[in-house]
Amino acid sequence: MKTFELKYGDVERFEANDASDVVKVLRRNHWFPADSEETFLRQAARTASTWSGKSISFDSPASFAKDLMKAGMLKEITS
Repeated sequence: MKTFELKYGDVERFEANDASDVVKVLRRNHWFPADSEETFLRQAARTASTWSGKSISFDSPASFAKDLMKAGMLKEITS
């Protein structure tokens, strides 16, 4: 397992197999997790884009996580 740090409102550390598991973490802790992953990704990407000023993809958990990392909102702490 790897340890990641997420800066999405609060700063949270979590363990996961890869960065794309950030979507599961966000949905578990979100006040409005949406009915589908697709809808949730769109909402979360919009929020992250507003906070970071960067474009955040929502076509897949992997591309979403990659863009969060580029924006400095998600980083791998240990591998």
